[in-house]
Amino acid sequence: MIRILIADDHVLVREGLKRMLASNPEFTIVGEAQDGDEAVSKVRELKPDVILLDITMPHRGGIESIRAILNASSATRVLVLSMHEDQEFVVSSLREGALGYVSKSADSGDLERAIREVSAGRVYLSPTVSSAVVDLLRKDEPEVEPVLEPIDKLTPREREVLRLVADGLSSREIAVALKIGQKTVETHRANIAQKLKLKSVAEMVRFAVRYKMIEP
Repeated sequence: MIRILIADDHVLVREGLKRMLASNPEFTIVGEAQDGDEAVSKVRELKPDVILLDITMPHRGGIESIRAILNASSATRVLVLSMHEDQEFVVSSLREGALGYVSKSADSGDLERAIREVSAGRVYLSPTVSSAVVDLLRKDEPEVEPVLEPIDKLTPREREVLRLVADGLSSREIAVALKIGQKTVETHRANIAQKLKLKSVAEMVRFAVRYKMIEP
């Protein structure tokens, strides 16, 4: 039997939850609270297995109450039940120590699953709010720079120049072949040498062979 405390400032919400959960023999409602202060007091007194906690209540809101609730009873699991599905509310609740977060738009089956999971010490997020956590995790992930092959550092024109250098053409011959100025060819050769850290024509040839730009 899972002992449940309901904390919500709306009487109709509390009454509706009591009726819904009373029909399930797995659950028993041990009490209710209408604000954060009363929720902490009732948790200290009743030591419920799970507290269904709204996060927008007077005096002390739900998020501010979570740590106090856990301090009052370390065995009590906090399951937030809220109309808010924004990332800010979901993540703040979990950071404060809640194990679950369910939207008030969820159906009874979703809420019952959440109570079972949270009671067992497992995290539960209803489908409508789980995307908020996923989005945050993606934002927190460091951007990984793609690993580039050395040849990927070269522009298409630089690759053409490198291939012709490896084929044995001089800067003047390359300029004629590509219909560009000889000084432009020399600039390309300097850029290639700097990007690939190649110090001689022989090293350029070996590089071109390794990347199959020319036949060995």
